[in-house]
Amino acid sequence: MDDDGKKVISRMRGLCSQLFRHYILNKWSEVPSDLKNRVISILHDEFPVPTRDQRFNEDLMKIRMRKYCKHKHSEVQKAIKHGWNRPDWLAKENWKNAKKAARENPDKWKQQKDAARARVDAGSSHHLGSGGWASFEADFWSMTGRDPTPYERDYAGRKGLNALMDILSSRGSMNPTDTPLGRDETSD
Repeated sequence: MDDDGKKVISRMRGLCSQLFRHYILNKWSEVPSDLKNRVISILHDEFPVPTRDQRFNEDLMKIRMRKYCKHKHSEVQKAIKHGWNRPDWLAKENWKNAKKAARENPDKWKQQKDAARARVDAGSSHHLGSGGWASFEADFWSMTGRDPTPYERDYAGRKGLNALMDILSSRGSMNPTDTPLGRDETSD
């Protein structure tokens, strides 16, 4: 990620900390859409992007916002589990609510972790990670400077972005003018 990208992500984290402070313990789907859109709007005002990629960048930024909130939620869970003090960034009311929820249902977080482990053990149908296709396209574009071909999408869906990048870099196909991944290498 370049310096501009790091600045955008840093600003997004700051905005999430400010605007989502009272929603940190909620599911991402319960965070009001107007707050999510407000973060996107502020980021677009401060860091203009080309019109062609604007919608795509919004999707990617919402994925990063969700990951950031999930990370903060995990920090709260860990603090409660280990008996640590309230994180400075967390509102006192939210801390009380989190501790109360942990007392009322101490197995809740364990159940969530077990459910996630079961999904992994069952084997996912794709290997793109939590960001899915939007994240794959952004990462692929930043690495190659072009959109992936249908064959590359198929291969990445089955093997993952890293496996695809290994093949492309070994062939020297990392720039936009090179030949795309061949059909023979996608059949496994």
